[in-house]
Amino acid sequence: MSSPDVDLTIAGGSSVDVTIAEPGGVEVVVQELTTVVELDLAVPGIQGPPGERGPAGPGGGGYQEHVQTAPAREWTISHDFGRPPAVTVMDVDGNEIDAAVHSDEQTVIITLGPATAGRAHLT
Repeated sequence: MSSPDVDLTIAGGSSVDVTIAEPGGVEVVVQELTTVVELDLAVPGIQGPPGERGPAGPGGGGYQEHVQTAPAREWTISHDFGRPPAVTVMDVDGNEIDAAVHSDEQTVIITLGPATAGRAHLT
């Protein structure tokens, strides 16, 4: 079985070649000088038991659809997610459209270029 070679660059620009010689030992070659340095190489062991379950995360899920029937440049939507939701904005034909979306734990404000009617999906 051949030993893998690893090239390292040390601060200051010196070049170092590292060859794994055997478990527990590493041969270090610094330019023209060879020095053998004994290192404890970590060998993966068996996996330990799983840790304790962490605390529950913030509430997730939820869905809200906002229908904007009157064209407007700004849509203001109240929600009760308790967190800023992900927002998808669509025109009346169901095409996703680009919009500036600002949200917090209770409100979403969607700003569009031209006045637009459509829908917003909050998740």
